Amino acid sequence: MSHEINGDDLFGKGTEGNLNKKGLKKAKKKELVEIIESNLPFLVEFYFGPGQRKDRKYIDNVYELVSAEKYFIDPLAVILAGGKGKKKKKKKEINLDDIPKGLHIVLLDSLDYVRSKYNERIREFIGKPKTGESSDEVNRMKAIANERIERLNDIITVLVRKDTKKLVKMGIKEEYAAEVAATFVPDKYLTKYNVGRYLRRLNTTLVRIQNRAMTRSEYEDEDGQREYFNDAGLNLADDEVIMSIYEKFFEEVDRDVYLAGLTSVLLENRGKFVDNYSKPQREMYNAVSRVVMDLLEGHAVLNITGKKMKEKKLAKEVITKKELKKVMKNYSKRRAEDFRKGNDTPRRITIMNYDVDTYPKIIKAFQKENNISAQAVIDGSFDDHEEDNRPKNNNQKNNNGKQNNNNQKKNNK
Repeated sequence: MSHEINGDDLFGKGTEGNLNKKGLKKAKKKELVEIIESNLPFLVEFYFGPGQRKDRKYIDNVYELVSAEKYFIDPLAVILAGGKGKKKKKKKEINLDDIPKGLHIVLLDSLDYVRSKYNERIREFIGKPKTGESSDEVNRMKAIANERIERLNDIITVLVRKDTKKLVKMGIKEEYAAEVAATFVPDKYLTKYNVGRYLRRLNTTLVRIQNRAMTRSEYEDEDGQREYFNDAGLNLADDEVIMSIYEKFFEEVDRDVYLAGLTSVLLENRGKFVDNYSKPQREMYNAVSRVVMDLLEGHAVLNITGKKMKEKKLAKEVITKKELKKVMKNYSKRRAEDFRKGNDTPRRITIMNYDVDTYPKIIKAFQKENNISAQAVIDGSFDDHEEDNRPKNNNQKNNNGKQNNNNQKKNNK
C-alpha cells in the first residue's frame, strides 16, 4: 500500500462507505463496525502519509473521529473482541496481524486532542460566576474526557501486546512495558522528518515511568540519604536496558532514520523542568544522553537490522566517521539556524562539556563541522545541496518542476 490515500477518499462527502461524519450517523451499528474495519488500513496509511498541504486539514478529522465513542471507539472495541455486533466469537483472541500496524500511534496522538478539546470547553467557565449547573457541567466534561482516554488507553494496550511481551521478557513489569511499547512506531512509518518527535516521546515516557516506579524510602540512612526502591522489574536507567529499548525502537529502520533519531536527541531542548527532576529521573535523563553519545562515539553499537547477528558482524554496524560527520554537520546547521532566528535554546547535550578523552571522535567532528557549517549558516552562505524538510510525496512534483524549468532554459538557448 503506498502513501497515496487522499483525505477526500476518507472524509469526503461524495464517497460511500467512508468516514464522513454525516454518513456514519446514518449507519446502523453493524454497518458502523464494517465501515470502521474496512477503513482502518486506509486511515493509518493516510495519517502517516499526508504529503499535500491541502490534506493536512483532515488530520483534525482523524482526531475527532478517533475520540468519538459511538462512531469509532465502540466499533473498534467490537472488532478487537473478535466479532461484529451481537455475533461476537467467544473465547477467540483477535489476530493482531489483521489490524494495521501503527493504529496505536494514531490513537496515542489522539489522546492529546481529547485532553485539549475538553480542557478548552472547561476553560470557558473560568472567570465566570460558579453555579451548581456550571460545576456539574465541568465535572461531566471531565468524566467524559477521562472515560474516553481510559478506553483508548485500554485499546492501545491490546494493540501493542506483542511488543509488550518482548519487553516483559527483558524483565520489565507488564504495566510499564505496555507504556514503553506504545511509543514504538512501525519502521515503515518512521522517517528522518518524524523520528525526533517519536523518539522524544519514548524518552519522556521512560523518565515518567522512572519517577513512578522508583519509590523513596521513608527512612534516612546514617548519611541522611533515603534509599529508592525499584518497582519496574529492572533498572530502566541502566545503559544496557536503554540500549535494548532503543534497539527495539529503531528495529529495521533505514540508516538515515537512525542517524536522524540520534541527532534529534542531541538537539532536544533542555527545559527548566529538568532542574526539578527527582534523582531517579535525572539518572534516566543522563543515561539516555550517555547512551546516545556512546553510540555516536562507537563505544557501543545497536543492531537495528531486526536479525540475529554475531559479535564480529555487529561490530561493522558501528557508526562510521562519515556518518558521524553528517550528524555533527546537521546538528551544527540546526543550532546555527536557530541562533540566527533568535530561537536557540539550551539543549539536552552540550557537546563541548563532555570529556575529550572519552569522546574524542565526537568532539573532533563537532569542532570541524561547527567551524565550517555553523558559521556558513550564520553568514547565510550555507548550502549542503540536500533536500529540505518537505514530505517525500512532494519530491516528484518538485523534480518535475525543475526538469520543466531546465528544459525551458535549453529551449531558450
